Amino acid sequence: GRCIKFTSTNDVKIWRLCTLERVAPRRYLLRRVAFEFFRCDSTSVFLALPRGKAHRQLAKLLKALLKRRKLPLLNRGYANGHAGRRIEGDDNGGLGHRDPEKALRLSRLTDLWRRRLLTNFAYLSALNELGGRTRQDLAQWPVFPWVLAFDSDAIDLGTGRDLAKPIGAQTEERRSQFLERYETFEDPSGYVPKFMYGSHYSSAGVVLHYLVRALPYSQLAVDLQGGRFDVPDRLFLGIEAAWRSTTNSMTDVKEVIPELYYAPEVLCNMNSLPLGTSQNGVRVDDVLLPAWCLNDPLQFIRVHRAALESDRVSDTLHLWIDLIFGDAQQGPKAVERANVFYHLTYEGAVNVEDIEDDEEREATDAQIAHFGQTPPRLFGSPHPRRKPASECASPLFLDVPLHGECPAVSCRAYVLDDVQNAQKLFGPDAPLGEKATQKNTFVKDVARFTKQLFTQKKKVSRDISPALCVALCSGGTEEQQSVVCAFHADRGVSVWRWSEVPDGRGAPFSARPHGSGRLDVCARGDGDGNTVTALADRRVLTVGHSDGRLRLHDGRGRIRASIRGPHAGGSAVACCGHGHIAVSGGSDGVVAVWVCDDAALVDGLVHGDGVDDEGFEGDPVLAPSRSVIREDDSDDVLVCSHLLLGHASAITALAYSPVLDCCVSADVDGYLLVHACRSGRCLRSLRVVDRRESPAVTKLAILDVDASVVVAASTTLALWSLNGGRRCVVTTPSPITSLATTRAGSAVVCGSLDGQLTVRRAVDLAAVHTIDLSTHGAPLSLAFGPDDRHLFAATAGGRVVVCSDPRSRLLQLDAALSNAVGLDTGLFAF
Repeated sequence: GRCIKFTSTNDVKIWRLCTLERVAPRRYLLRRVAFEFFRCDSTSVFLALPRGKAHRQLAKLLKALLKRRKLPLLNRGYANGHAGRRIEGDDNGGLGHRDPEKALRLSRLTDLWRRRLLTNFAYLSALNELGGRTRQDLAQWPVFPWVLAFDSDAIDLGTGRDLAKPIGAQTEERRSQFLERYETFEDPSGYVPKFMYGSHYSSAGVVLHYLVRALPYSQLAVDLQGGRFDVPDRLFLGIEAAWRSTTNSMTDVKEVIPELYYAPEVLCNMNSLPLGTSQNGVRVDDVLLPAWCLNDPLQFIRVHRAALESDRVSDTLHLWIDLIFGDAQQGPKAVERANVFYHLTYEGAVNVEDIEDDEEREATDAQIAHFGQTPPRLFGSPHPRRKPASECASPLFLDVPLHGECPAVSCRAYVLDDVQNAQKLFGPDAPLGEKATQKNTFVKDVARFTKQLFTQKKKVSRDISPALCVALCSGGTEEQQSVVCAFHADRGVSVWRWSEVPDGRGAPFSARPHGSGRLDVCARGDGDGNTVTALADRRVLTVGHSDGRLRLHDGRGRIRASIRGPHAGGSAVACCGHGHIAVSGGSDGVVAVWVCDDAALVDGLVHGDGVDDEGFEGDPVLAPSRSVIREDDSDDVLVCSHLLLGHASAITALAYSPVLDCCVSADVDGYLLVHACRSGRCLRSLRVVDRRESPAVTKLAILDVDASVVVAASTTLALWSLNGGRRCVVTTPSPITSLATTRAGSAVVCGSLDGQLTVRRAVDLAAVHTIDLSTHGAPLSLAFGPDDRHLFAATAGGRVVVCSDPRSRLLQLDAALSNAVGLDTGLFAF
């Protein structure tokens, strides 16, 4: 009852039940006979079963295990009301194949996208996931649209591919040719319905065409071609050549893959693969890029991604969604919009099991496997259009472009240090970073503020202990209100009740003082933002104590766990975390991954590799460290799941990304190590700093969108790819004290010792805005809210500063009402 065992002719696979975090029904060869098992170590397994008895028995078994609470991670989500995220299937929490259209209606993805709380990239990724597209099956790889037209040497994000038309009908001449084929086609046997396109926009061949330079897909491409690479002239030679073929050839209607929007590595022949020589005598190597990106793959990805998120694409993307996932996928609308493919690309076109002839059945399966599969329909009616940016309470700095000039951004800073009201630093009409001239918009003590503003050396008031960390802690239940918590170096905790509803006094939020308290023990007073991190359920992890221990505090400041743990050879000096996962680094070079108050996840991580593929049980490969205050306490409060031992010197900075499931750690010698947190695998080692020339790394921040990390070492700020290679480097006027990145990946915010908050463009770290917080001291910790509408800064002066867009007050009210009722209120619909 602890494992699921699958046996084939020459292979045995065993998976422990405790490792299954999510189970999603999938299609295989357009038949609903597969499951994808997502394990807690961030890996997944795609399992296709024979239609009929085996598939039904597995579905029945999984339902029974769920009801008997034998799937701890899935049961946890179901009990907490999050079954939709962990268990996909029928409305009773089972594992049948639920109607995708109904599943999408039950979600709020479309509403979030319409209100610009999801980027175009994130929304398309979610639709592909809901449509069963998975990277575990080349035939069902996620599909993305071409958005630019590569017909000239210049680049203009305002023009490009017409998203209202299929890629095969971009020109009227080509469209008429496909319509003529449709009208004149007639199968003598009456078996094949009329169609326009004999090929498909996404297939295993299309995916390998784009990924031919990236391992292990290079080997798969060789296998597909019978042991060699395809003819050089048919390979993915260049972007412009691929666009010309897609828009002119009668046999090529392929869209693109998401990797062309975030992975410059797929454009480079980094492994020096022998791709051959074309007919004109040119050796095939890296992908040829448009002239405007100066043969720089990273620059191409940046501009391509900027085009995907542009206003032009946002205004018309719903029309492309109708073609791929919506009501124009099949039927009369598909004919009207020239979007009809060969019938075997659609689910239900033929029942393969009813084909009695073995050769015909195998040929049909081969056709489905290699020539494209249309996703299931997600929308039964036209997809709604995205709202204009002027009608949405957008995340901060979302309009910081990845390419081109940066427009003016409206932002104002508020200080949460007044019991009666939040204070304003800047005037209502002052651009970001400029001082307002109206005295009534300064903080209460105008004379002191003016003196500090114009004196050559600004002095920071130290009447409040430095705030080492700030976090927006959401309520555990609907009845519990969210709170903003600031953790000070003197063990003090300041708390404000937080609401997205404007307070009626000018701020686009409400932050009411809720009280203050003290942690039982906290880090040393000379600590910084690296020594405190806020976790789920209002837990707080602190390091940097004089005794070298880690301490976990609950929502009332009491110590839940005090652990020396793996840092026996030194002190825990840095920490970071999110949710129930925390990471600590010690002066002994050891990095430890901790699980906080999640016994099911601990069980999954510790025992996930206890059974190998041959089915022989062994001891768990992970040895958890557990030490709580009371020895008779039976709760697993804080458990060490992995020790990451690659560093040879003390840890100086850490960063953790729950999206990528990776931890980046920096040491005194200037090395960065990238680890997969849940599996403990070391993914990459980078030398980013030469200690003989520059100081050690002090701050790190991960950009999830393009898998890169921002590295700060005193006044040096650099952007590195997690796959290796420095992308850019800049020098700042003052040492960096804190870092934060936007979820959309458009901006990096840096706090510096001189009290400045600098907003930098993520792609090249160019400074585009500055906010002066020098009156309150250097920002020691930065944190965005869950929707990136607000930026929280904890300062050395003990203050908490909230940066928000003052123009969004009414839009915030509309969004808050929408969240409360689960609907779009339409206050700004015209």
